[in-house]
Amino acid sequence: MDINYFLPGQLWLYEARASEPDSSLTILKIDDLEEDVIVHVRIDNVRLNDTLGYVAHLPFSADVLWESVTAFVKHLENVPDFAEEYQRWKEKFDSGTTSYLKVPVKEVLKGIEENQNNKAI
Repeated sequence: MDINYFLPGQLWLYEARASEPDSSLTILKIDDLEEDVIVHVRIDNVRLNDTLGYVAHLPFSADVLWESVTAFVKHLENVPDFAEEYQRWKEKFDSGTTSYLKVPVKEVLKGIEENQNNKAI
C-alpha cells in the first residue's frame, strides 16, 4: 500500500457496525515508526453502550485501516485536536507498553464496548 494514500484531515466512511451506519473516521496523523505505517484516527458517530459519541484517538496499521475504509468523503479544513491522547500513546509506545491496532475498526469498537460492559459489572 502507498504510504501517501492517507493524509491528515481526510474524512472516510468505513465498514461500520449495524448500530452506527453514520459513523466515520478522520485521519489525524501518520507515523512510520516500525516496519509498518501507523495511521492515527478519530471515530465519530459511534455508539458505545447506547451512547452516541466519538473515540478521540486510535492508532491502526495502515494496511488494516485500508481494509476497513469504504469511501473517501472529503478533506476537512481542520484536524481535531488529539495532542494529549497522542502524547500518552507515544510515551507508552516508545516504552514498549503499548502497540497499535491490527484488526478492523468495527472489531476494535466491539472490543471497546465489551470492555466497558465488563467494567460496569
